[in-house]
Amino acid sequence: MSSFAETIKREVTSWEGVTLRRGPYGTVEFRLGPFVLGALPLAGLVDERTIIKRMRDAYDKAQDKLDRSAGVTA
Repeated sequence: MSSFAETIKREVTSWEGVTLRRGPYGTVEFRLGPFVLGALPLAGLVDERTIIKRMRDAYDKAQDKLDRSAGVTA
């Protein structure tokens, strides 16, 4: 796995509640509860900043949905 991929894994898994698992087609999935935040290819180059931002946006949306389903208001 490239150093970019390692940086992404380290960043995204540092977010509260995010888990990592092997995804389909040679990817690694990042999940928050039942929500897939994104997938990272195990081989090849990725744009580190773009993928982290997209996953952070997905994380925020998933967290909002989980909070609403738990009855938490912000």
